[in-house]
Formats: sequence, structure tokens, C-alpha cells
Amino acid sequence: MKPETAFTAAELGNCVDSSPQNVRKILKDVAPSARRIVSGVEAAAWGLGSLPSPLIAKLAHLATRHGYATPLQLLQNAPRSAQLTALSHVANADITRAQKLQRALASCLHSSPEVPIAQLSRIAAPDYLKQFGTSVSDRYLRELINRTLQRDRGERNFARLELYIPDRTSRRRAKASPLTAAFQFQELDDAFSTIPDRTKPTLVESAFCWRKVVEVFADRIASNANEAKLKQQLRQYILRSAPFLAQTPAAVKRGLNRKIREAFEHGIDTIVDGRVEAKRTATQPQDFDVNCNLLANHAANHCGYRLSQAYRQLHLGNGHDGVRFSEEFRSAYPFNARKKKSRVPNCVRNAARPILAAIKPEQLGSRAARLAMPSIRRDWSGVAAGASYTSDDWTFNHYVYDWNDRGEYEFNGRRFNIVRPQVLPVIDERTGNPLGFSLAPAPTYNSRQIRTLITRICMRPEIGLPFERFVFEAGIWKARNVEALAQWASIDESFARHGICLKVRHVTTPKAKVIEQAIGAFQNLDEDAPGYIGRGEQQVKHERVQRFLLQLKRVDQPIKAEVDPSEMLMSTEQSMHVIEDSLKRFAAEPQNGVRLDGLSPAEGWAQLTRGKVHRLLPESLRFLLGTDESHRKVTNEGIELRIGNAIHYYFGSEQLGALIGEKVCVRYNDELPEQIIVSHPASDPRGLRPFSVPMFKLVPAHGANREQFREAREHQNRFVSYGRAKFRELVPTSNKTICRQDIGSPELRAAGEAHNRLERQMVELNAERDTERVAIERLAAERNRSIDAKKVRRPSRVAKHLRSAQEWEAKIKALEANEQGQSIPL
Repeated sequence: MKPETAFTAAELGNCVDSSPQNVRKILKDVAPSARRIVSGVEAAAWGLGSLPSPLIAKLAHLATRHGYATPLQLLQNAPRSAQLTALSHVANADITRAQKLQRALASCLHSSPEVPIAQLSRIAAPDYLKQFGTSVSDRYLRELINRTLQRDRGERNFARLELYIPDRTSRRRAKASPLTAAFQFQELDDAFSTIPDRTKPTLVESAFCWRKVVEVFADRIASNANEAKLKQQLRQYILRSAPFLAQTPAAVKRGLNRKIREAFEHGIDTIVDGRVEAKRTATQPQDFDVNCNLLANHAANHCGYRLSQAYRQLHLGNGHDGVRFSEEFRSAYPFNARKKKSRVPNCVRNAARPILAAIKPEQLGSRAARLAMPSIRRDWSGVAAGASYTSDDWTFNHYVYDWNDRGEYEFNGRRFNIVRPQVLPVIDERTGNPLGFSLAPAPTYNSRQIRTLITRICMRPEIGLPFERFVFEAGIWKARNVEALAQWASIDESFARHGICLKVRHVTTPKAKVIEQAIGAFQNLDEDAPGYIGRGEQQVKHERVQRFLLQLKRVDQPIKAEVDPSEMLMSTEQSMHVIEDSLKRFAAEPQNGVRLDGLSPAEGWAQLTRGKVHRLLPESLRFLLGTDESHRKVTNEGIELRIGNAIHYYFGSEQLGALIGEKVCVRYNDELPEQIIVSHPASDPRGLRPFSVPMFKLVPAHGANREQFREAREHQNRFVSYGRAKFRELVPTSNKTICRQDIGSPELRAAGEAHNRLERQMVELNAERDTERVAIERLAAERNRSIDAKKVRRPSRVAKHLRSAQEWEAKIKALEANEQGQSIPL
């Protein structure tokens, strides 16, 4: 194809009045027909026949409109570029700025036309900072580049300074010729030159210019100048040199006359902008400030901070105590409740509003007053990633269903609860990188769940302990077993030798909690999940979700039809995946601010550790973190433990029966409530010979039979699920950890191994019971036997004997059916 019949994106955009970037986007799937050299740069070009039909239709319409027979003639005779601003009418400051912008954009504009504008802005950013001494947003740079390209209209002649002139420019001040009889306003030139930016002067600067104009007028009148001629030339000067004061001749005339009149009546110093400083009129009473203070205090104490109601009561005197404004104040500001009962003069409202704003926090309380104080800005440059872990809780903004044998609702023979779970995330305080979270399917959570969550995270080989501390808030986070997380160094001196000496710092205000901002970001990322109810359920009603909840069948509604909760809601497990996905997306998203400055939390975790290595406790010392230690006295009832609002009893061990009346050390693991680990400090001071004690399961008080015993045990198994939250750790992509096996004394590590061995035995037994439970229950039912699969001590052996009995029975039945007297083969 001939180059003269192929057109670049800039030439096509010039014809259809569109940017070259938009044309390239339309033609991204169309292969170029030729390559052309435009201003020394090779650019793609397309022939008329290869263009999409919508673009050809638009060119045909424009060709007819401009008087061309074909679209090709339109493209070959493209309309000229719009007339640019003439430099002769541009102020020197705008020309200087245009020259800086030309140098800043030079490197990016001479790139290939196919380069995306986002990449052009990244190329121009360092040059812009060098020329102007300040950085701007990527969006603003793209606007500047796009404006320059549109003005160029595809000619790629970026040496023209007119391309970089601002849209709003100050007009060049032309000095009057000495041959004319015009006045000279050199003093005004000097005064106006002190304004940094004449295109956008502040209100104070505008008032300053008006005062200077009036001063010059007064000086010339005092020198016997012609008043009419002076005013005329002042108006012309203002329109030419200070158009920011007034845009039209009528506005200049009106404004100049008003300012001169005010100056002669009240003095030049009274010329101020009413939007900055309320001007006191002649009718303003002397006790204006006293009455404004009275209004603010009355609104705060008796009117719920409503100024209109307080103003009406004080004007009419119908308040609770009959207090009224002064007579002078009421005369200066008349009030008619029958016409405008809520009207408050602007000057009064503006004077009382800041007083009311200062009173409100003090009246709410000391905490509100403390929150209203300016924030204490912190320097994070000296804090390494991983120095401290922080956590807080939030109520999940979605309703979820949780299958529970004691649930309030039912569907398809199963019962479930509808809850808004409690979510407890753990993040790194320096970077905000998520390390894990816990989800408790209940309206509340407890301190044991907090401790279990922290333990699981700190024992992960990929994460480890923080370098310095944990940061929690007060309340339940200040419980005894949570505080014990920072007391490991007091257990054995070798902890301190290896630098594991942590502390817990509690915060009291939301401003001091870094995690508050992170939680808000987490909530922003999961709003599209099912069952969303919003962050203010009482203020904003999501009616479809509320109606669906009313449709669910409760257990005490036998006639009502069953509704599957999964039609609109997530299960607990599904909500875990949603939260995990939100935290991972947050970790990969770049963050602004002083802590990360453009890095993502995951990148900050990897780059800001300063080469430090996280300490990791050996597995033999896990029990120091994962269990709650207490000392109990063994009675005839065994050991009594209060877990939350429930009391559990542990006995059934011969070793415990031998210690009645003695004090023992008890370790309780919230993840294994079926047993406790007990040691006797008197005979085993190092805890090297611990033993496990199972939990006793209650039975009905009256008429308990075998079936009722079985049901009672099942209910109790479900009851011990109290506090069993679901946990998940988010492993960072990179981290350095070190685990020293010599941490702790040999006796302490031996005690930990014994403790872990007992827990592993219980975990293995529970896993084996779950594996063989279905087979044992089915085979026992076929034999008409009642065997509780959750109680057997050797599930594999029981299942093996039941299967063997089934096989023998099948063989016997086969022999009987064949009526053969053969012996059974062994």
C-alpha cells in the first residue's frame, strides 16, 4: 500500500476529533497496513479499507459534512489544528512555566507513538520533579501529556511553546505609552507582582489588591487628579493587569465604586472579603460575643447541638429556664417564628459554630476530648518489618450459616445457626502484612481463642516470633492468659540469652491502632460476597437479606416450609475462603503513606526487615504457648475447670486418684478440651512425668437409659466445642526464621516432649475414631449391638473384629443355603 493512502492514529484522530490513544485502542485488533516516518519516528498506519465499519461510517458522515466526496478526500485534506494561544498575550510567569513543562515532557513525547500514555507519564515523572522541584500524581501527568498531544494534532512538532501554555493564563500587562495622557500605575504593578499565582489568588490576596487600588485612587485624588478620568483608567488597568478582581467592565465598575465608598465611610482597613472575615456592621451590638457564647452553650446543654432551636428559644425566652438574648442583640437581629422559625443570621451562626465544635468533645467525656486532639504523628523509619504483631476484632459484614446440632434453624434434617462471625486478624504493625486470622461463629469471642491464634502463628516455621512485642487493645485482650504470651523470658534464663524477651503494649484509642485502617481495607474487598448486610445494619437495611432470613425455618416452626440457607448465604467454611482471599489481595496491593510509600504489605515484609531473622521456638516448647497453666487442688470430684461460662470436671485417672488433697499443675489446651495434662510439682518439680486426665461427660439426672446415655455423651461432645474457633495462617512469600534446639533447659524440653506425646496420642486416637466411626456404627447396627464409636479405645481393632464377624456370618449362611456338611475352611 502506498504510504500516502495509509494514515496514522494521530491523523485519524484529527479527523474524527479523538485522541490518538483512543484510536489505537479501537484499532488494537487490526494489523497496520504500512509504516510511516513522522517527525523522525516510525509509526503504524492503516489504509481506509482496513478500518472497522463504525469508524468508516463516522468518516463518511464527516466527509459529507465538510463537503468532500469520499472519506479518503477528507483524510487527505484533514482539518487544520485549532488556533493556539498567541504568546504575545501570555504573562511572563505562564511562559516560564510552559518552558519548564516543555523540558519536562521532552523525553516522553519523542518516544514512539505506540507507547501507552501510562508509560509516558512514568518516563516524564523524574524530569517533572527536576524542573518544578515537586512531584505530582500520575493522573495529573497523564492529563498534561494528553493535552499536549491533542494540541499537536499528530504533527509531532513538540518544539512549539504554544503547546505547553496553561488553559487559564494571565494576560500580559502592557505599559501605557508616555505619548498618551494615561495615568501610570507603577505602584500597583509593584503590589500585584507580590502575588505568587495571579490565576488563582486567595481571598486575602484579592482583598489586599483592592486596598492598594483604593489607596492609589485616594493619593491621586489628593493630588487634584480628574476623578472621572482616573476611575476610567483604573477600570481599564484592572481588566488588563488584574482580571482576577473582576471579569467584565460592568463588574469592575460596580466593584470599584463599592470599595471606594466603603473606604470613605469606614476606612481603607475595613476592605476585607466577607468570606474570610465577617465584617462588623454598624448595627452589630456591643455584647455580640457574649450572646454568641450564650447561644453555643445553650445549644450544647439543652438543644442537642442544634443552633436553630437554641437561637429560637433564646430569642423568644421559652426555654427551660427562661434565659433570653439581650435587648440590644434582639433589636439588632429581629426574629419572626411564624415566617422563618429556623433562621439564624449568618454572622451569628458563623461565630457560634466554632464555639459549639470546641464544647462538644469536652461534654461527651474525657475519651472524646482525647480523640478530638490532633493526632500524634509517628516516625516509622526506625521500625523494622516484623518488629511487632498487632491484632483486633471486627464483626463480619455478612450473615453466614453454621451447621450445629443444637442450632435454631433446620434444613434437610440438619440444624444450623445464622450468625455474623467474629474475625480476629493478625498483621505486622510496620507493613500491615496479614499473618493469619481466626473466625469464631458466635457473637462473641474469648481470650483463649486470642491465645490460640497467636500461638498458631508464632509457631509457624515460615513466620516465627516478633522481634520486640505484641500490640493489643484493652478489654478482653488484657486477660491473664493473653498477657502470659509475653512472659516466656521468666520461664527459663536461656530465653533471655537468645533475645526472646517480648512485651505486650495496650492501646486505648482508635488513632493508636494501626490495624483499624487495615480492617477497613479488608472490609472493602469482601463486599461482593453473598449475605452482605453492610457496616451499619441498624442504619442501612438490606431488605433482601432480611426477608431471606425471615423465610428460614426455625426448629419450633414445624409447619413452615424448609429453605436452603445456601441460596443466599455462605457457610462458615466459605466465609473463611472469602476472608483469606481478601487478606491475600490486600497483601499484594500497593499502599501509600509514610509506612510503605508505594510498596505492598508483602513487599514491605520482604524488604524492610533489615536482615533480621525471626526467632522460632522448638516444637518441644510449644506447650508453653499453646496451653493455659494453672494450679488446682485435687478433690474427691477430681479437678474442676471453668471454661468461659461452663464448668468442666476431669477425673477417671488412677494417677490422679492417688493425689487427692494435693496441688497439681494443670495445662489446658483450647484445641483439645477432651483432656488436660497434669503434673505433680511435689514429686515431679520439673514436670518430666505428666499424665493426661479425660473430661467427664454428664448424663441426665432422671431415668437415664443406655440410649439416653449415648445421646447425653453426644451432647457433651458438642458442648465442648465451645470456643473452638477456626484458624488460618497466611504464610508470607519470603521470611527468615531460625529455630535453636538448645533454647530452654534440658528438663524443660523433656517436659515439653512428654506433654506433646500425650497430646499426639489423643489427636491420633480422635483421628482413628473419625476414620472408623462410620464402619463401626454400620456393622454394629447390623449385629444389633450398641457400640459408641466415640468411646472405643482401639477403633481399628473393633472395626476389624466386626468385619471378621460379618465375613464368618456370610460364610455360614452360604453353607446353610447349600445344605452341605463341609467344614468351614480356616
